Amino acid sequence: MHKIDSCNNKENTVGMYFLPKRDIDISKNELNRVWRITGNGQAEQLSFKVPRKGAGYSAEIYPPCLSGEFSQEYEEWEEGKDAPPILKPFNPDVLKAGI
Repeated sequence: MHKIDSCNNKENTVGMYFLPKRDIDISKNELNRVWRITGNGQAEQLSFKVPRKGAGYSAEIYPPCLSGEFSQEYEEWEEGKDAPPILKPFNPDVLKAGI
């Protein structure tokens, strides 16, 4: 367990947009990135990171993610068949190679 840093702002939050996983910085142990929209229309970027002594890829905090490929055809789905999603490793070396 680790205490999360508090965020004290005078402006109210109107909305938030979480960026897709492909936009996070794995080398800095970033888990998620979000745009926060304030009441006066300003936007600020917030980053959620895992506190680690060493930077770089850590396999235990990045589970496999959706590959973006269909696991079955429409006809199969229409017939009532079910298939698990196709996952790919969230490893920067694998992602750069395009696997």
